[in-house]
Amino acid sequence: MIRDFLGIDPGLNGAFAVVSGDRVRYKMVMPTISFTTKDGKIKTELDREGILSFLTLFPKHVHVVIEKQEAFRGQDITSSCTICKNYGILLMALSVAHTFITEEPSKVWQAHFGIVSAKEGKGTTKEQAFHIAHRLYPNADFRRSERSHIVHDGIVDAVLIANYCQSLFTPAQVMPVPLVTKLPELLKVEWGASRS
Repeated sequence: MIRDFLGIDPGLNGAFAVVSGDRVRYKMVMPTISFTTKDGKIKTELDREGILSFLTLFPKHVHVVIEKQEAFRGQDITSSCTICKNYGILLMALSVAHTFITEEPSKVWQAHFGIVSAKEGKGTTKEQAFHIAHRLYPNADFRRSERSHIVHDGIVDAVLIANYCQSLFTPAQVMPVPLVTKLPELLKVEWGASRS
């Protein structure tokens, strides 16, 4: 029986998170590398070797769920190409690591938790996601590192993606009713951007 579920938020500011039962067993921000291009600009890309090294550490029975990337209306071509390229890198690394993969669009796993558009007045999707993740895993640390003072939304999403997969493949698990009220002060953690 599969007990460990690895959730992946695939963005450059994304993350990996492993949940098992009612615990977040592991979390890691997306490995990236930065370099200077010929025209002097700093560019950041996924660290392919770092990702593959990380994924090959997992036993074969770990079930992986990755947020499926899709082009959005109004998104520029450069952004769309970068997103698709990074997604392809992650899928290839997962294939090489011989993991069992499930792909789910953000709207599917977010709907599972009752996360709605900010237009409905219930906070941003990131705030809602943090509130729910904290309720599911009150002892988990959603910061990038112990030195960070802000919540890393990639880690939050990765945890919820893994939990969503766990709920699909372990039907005996009872999911609490998600809270979609205004985000309270939780753990006195400052809410901010992904970067610390």
